[in-house]
Amino acid sequence: MKKNYKQRNWLFKLKTIFTFSFILIVGLASAQLNGTYTIDSNAITSGTNYQSFTDFADSITKYGVSGKVIVNVASNSGPYYQWVEFGDISGTSSTNTITLNGNGNTVSHTGSNSRSPVFTFKSTDHFTLDNLIVENSGSLYGRCVQIRDASTYVTISNCQLNMPNMTSTSSRNCYVLLGNGSNSSVYSYANAAEHSMITKNITNGPVNGGPYWGIFTADERNNADNKFNTIHDNEIKDFRSYGIRTYYCDEGTTITNNKIHNTGHTNSTSTFGIYAYQWGAIGGFNISNNKIYNLRRTGTNTCYGIYYYTYNGQGSVKGLISNNIIDLSGGGFTYGILAYSPFDAAGADILHNTIAITKEPGMIHTSTVYELYVSYVNGDVKNNIIYADVDKASGTLYGIYSFDAANIGGPANFDNNNIHLDNITGSGTVNYGYMNSLFSSYTDMVAGFGSNWMNKSVSFVDAGNQDYGIASFGLSNKGIPVGITTDINGVTRSTTTPDIGAVEFEINLSNEGLNFTTNPTECGNFSKAVSVNVKNENAFPVSNVPLTFDINGGQVVSEVMAGPIAAGASANYTFNNIPYFNTPGTNVISAYIADEDDNPTNDTARYSFDIQSSPTGGSLTQGTTFEGYFEAGTELDPDAIAAPYTNEYDISRPNKYSSSAPGADYTYTMTATDQNGIDVTAAGFSYTALAESFSIMPED
Repeated sequence: MKKNYKQRNWLFKLKTIFTFSFILIVGLASAQLNGTYTIDSNAITSGTNYQSFTDFADSITKYGVSGKVIVNVASNSGPYYQWVEFGDISGTSSTNTITLNGNGNTVSHTGSNSRSPVFTFKSTDHFTLDNLIVENSGSLYGRCVQIRDASTYVTISNCQLNMPNMTSTSSRNCYVLLGNGSNSSVYSYANAAEHSMITKNITNGPVNGGPYWGIFTADERNNADNKFNTIHDNEIKDFRSYGIRTYYCDEGTTITNNKIHNTGHTNSTSTFGIYAYQWGAIGGFNISNNKIYNLRRTGTNTCYGIYYYTYNGQGSVKGLISNNIIDLSGGGFTYGILAYSPFDAAGADILHNTIAITKEPGMIHTSTVYELYVSYVNGDVKNNIIYADVDKASGTLYGIYSFDAANIGGPANFDNNNIHLDNITGSGTVNYGYMNSLFSSYTDMVAGFGSNWMNKSVSFVDAGNQDYGIASFGLSNKGIPVGITTDINGVTRSTTTPDIGAVEFEINLSNEGLNFTTNPTECGNFSKAVSVNVKNENAFPVSNVPLTFDINGGQVVSEVMAGPIAAGASANYTFNNIPYFNTPGTNVISAYIADEDDNPTNDTARYSFDIQSSPTGGSLTQGTTFEGYFEAGTELDPDAIAAPYTNEYDISRPNKYSSSAPGADYTYTMTATDQNGIDVTAAGFSYTALAESFSIMPED
């Protein structure tokens, strides 16, 4: 009996210890979170480790936080196949934040009609999800992230948002949804997210597939709030129709520094880079520093770079569309920037944008193209580059299309923009401008509306690799100050003479000198070609270099060196216009690069020499032997000479100089011409030089 008792007593103690330990673990798990934790699938959930994302989400949603929480996902511990939802987490604040560092792990989920997103944030505050691969492997239902139900200060950053199998064309699908939409529809107009940020993410989908929207965000109708969200510095690609789409969002909504494109896609559908839609809001958006390119795939569907629609705006904060690059091509209706703001009290400014509608191999434009469409907009349109180089087989291309109406909006203030539509081919119609009426030519537009227009050809450093710095002359330092202090790349702009367009660029060619030599002193009335050496100081090739020369500041000769001149290389150009030199005294040839670049100190080269006047004033008289005869002429200008008579003329010394010297040795020559100026010297004329020579004297 004793032995059995001890055994039972031992078992009792073990059970007591186990029960106490269990209570202790539960006690830790039930406490509010505070400090650093891990997610590691290779270890069970205990202490400060969670085995899965769902374990962590359930715990923190249930118990809340009492301080700052950092969660590190163990490297290479994934992939995690989970649907993850974070709810209303108590205790969070601007100091009690939650940061989940993914360390590049993958969280994957197959979207369905009941659980479409991989991650959902529902009434969640002060939460950052960073550095994860978020994969929705569904083909019919799919979202990577949804932020909803008045979540605040949620940040999604440095993530890859992948939908590799998405082939559905339904508008329910997107990489990121800031909205209260259901699994089957994104449309729900209620407060979903405030002060949230989507930044430094990359979206990936199949070629000719992907979700309908890249990022979709919606808020309340007639929104009078300014707790705006930010979409910044993302690469948004592989979407079906819209890169970024907003509905009824707060004043100040910020869409900046994003790259939006569908490079490599060939299916045909209407596409939008950014479509910002407002109705009854209190203020405008900031849409700046975005690169939008390769949206067009094939076919003739409609394509928009930026569509900014604001109706019945009630606020005073202006919208801003600045420093954007829009590079579009294709065959259908095409809009570079469309700004439409009837009854919008604040209006919008459109500043320092580069809009290019360009050729795509095998593609022709057959529909209407609007490079810049600005209607009912109260605001400035300044320092923009508007450029087209397309094959316009049919339809109409407008450089500027604008209208206004009393009590509705406008007119916009157009000033200091460059518009160049001269490279368009095909039989379509080209109109430079429309402002309540048509202005078909550049000259008509300049006379019709706006001020300080420029019409300079545009070439880019490397548009194929999205380098839209200007590699052509005529646009350097041509901007006016408008309050935009940096360019699309963050480069500080000049406060007095910024460059126009989205990129603050530098272009520098140096004039290495004239290829032109003479004696220090020459006789006048001779011709000689002018040549100049030009060096490309840039790291990119440059074409169409404008060059000029003049003599003594007189008439300017302007020509264009076609090039290209390779980066760092030098090339020689010989002017086709060959000058005559006949002005006594010092002659100065000045050759220079015509349009100012960013280093005007090396643009000019000069060469000088003296011209000594030629001997003049000699007389021609009848010589000793003169057997010809004449009728109506004179002896020095006979109208007929009968062979075989001989006529002899004497040529006297020029009387401009004294007998001592004319200033240089010289020899007489004679040329005989007929009444038509034809040289007939060889037809029986002979010449004997005078037996005298002159030497140079200092006084001459």
